[in-house]
Parts: sequence; C-alpha cells; structure tokens
Amino acid sequence: MNWDAIAAVSDLASAIAVIATLVYLAVQVRDAGRSASLAAAQTNRYARIENFIAQRDSPYFAPIRVKLREGKELDADERVRWTSHCSAMWGLIYSDWVQRQLGLGEEFLVVEDSMVVFFDDASMITYWRDIASNVYPQSFVKYIDSKIHSWEGRT
Repeated sequence: MNWDAIAAVSDLASAIAVIATLVYLAVQVRDAGRSASLAAAQTNRYARIENFIAQRDSPYFAPIRVKLREGKELDADERVRWTSHCSAMWGLIYSDWVQRQLGLGEEFLVVEDSMVVFFDDASMITYWRDIASNVYPQSFVKYIDSKIHSWEGRT
C-alpha cells in the first residue's frame, strides 16, 4: 500500500470523525435547549404556585379584595400591600411573556387565559396604567394594552 492511499483513508476517517462530532454537538445543543425550556417553565410555575399560596394564607389579602370589590377605600397599609401584590402579579405575567418571546415553551397560554381575572379588576387595570406600564418594555406594554382593549370591548 502506498502512502497516498494511506493519507486518503486517514483524511476520510478524519472527515467522518468531524461530521460525527458536529452531529453529536447539535444533538447536545438541542437537548440543552429543551432542558432550559422545561426548567424555565417549571420555575415560573413554582413562582405562581408560591404566589397563590401566599395569597391564600395571607390574613391581609382577602379583606383587601373584599374592600376593593365593595368599592371601599383602602387605608395606607392596605394600599402598600395591594401595590406590592399588583407588582408581583404583573411581574409573573411579564416573566411568562418573556419566556414565550424567547420560544421557551407555551406556558404563557395558560397565563393568558388567567389574565381575564386581571382585566375584570379595575384596581389591577388602574395599577397597570398608573405604574406598571411605565416600568416594562414598550413591546410588552403594547401587548397588554391590546389585551385590555380587546377585553374592554367585550364588556
């Protein structure tokens, strides 16, 4: 066997090894993306669960909601608590929206349905218009404003 044939076989083996390595890396990157997507969705799910448990167990939350529904004025302490609650809820929605924009799953679809609860609450909309819409990026603000507008059109 001559050296040119050995070099050709060696080059072919090297090319096959490079292709196999690239395929392996592509599979690893795809799997890492799936893992990141699942981890992000799970993290947000746990954050929502913890938030709802905190609401359920809070001695302050239910009385504040009752006052708001009855159109009663909140005292200073209740206003601070309610503002913190609104901030947390809009933060959860924004987090889910960002994940959706990054293509990290369809988790936001469930939250989109639950936003109806926010749109039916005048104090949540007031908080959005007075505070939150000045905090978040314009693309998110436009998205929420369009959802609020379409909701208001249904009532």
